[in-house]
Amino acid sequence: MTKREDTLLPPLILKDEQKSLLAELNLPKSIVSIVEAENNVKIISFEVFKNYLSILQERNGKRELKTVNLLNNKHYIHQFDQEPERNPSDNLRSQFYDVMLQDNLTFDEVNLNY
Repeated sequence: MTKREDTLLPPLILKDEQKSLLAELNLPKSIVSIVEAENNVKIISFEVFKNYLSILQERNGKRELKTVNLLNNKHYIHQFDQEPERNPSDNLRSQFYDVMLQDNLTFDEVNLNY
């Protein structure tokens, strides 16, 4: 029987320049929960930025955009004004009104495309 290792991954071998960049990031030393699970919330998609995390989620059937500031861990929720359209024949939600996140390819960006 072997002893359990403290880490799941072997230690990284980094160059001095990489070590200094990693030190600047001020990463947590242990696992940190950024977004707590909620029973009535389904995460549709998310985008990660340098200082923000943007989450498109559905709460009780209504889509909303949650933005988490990674510097101070505060979050903001934007609820969309328009109700999802319903098909009059079967009263099911139509795909006509659908909010989605677009690809945000710039990590340092402060604007979100949706």
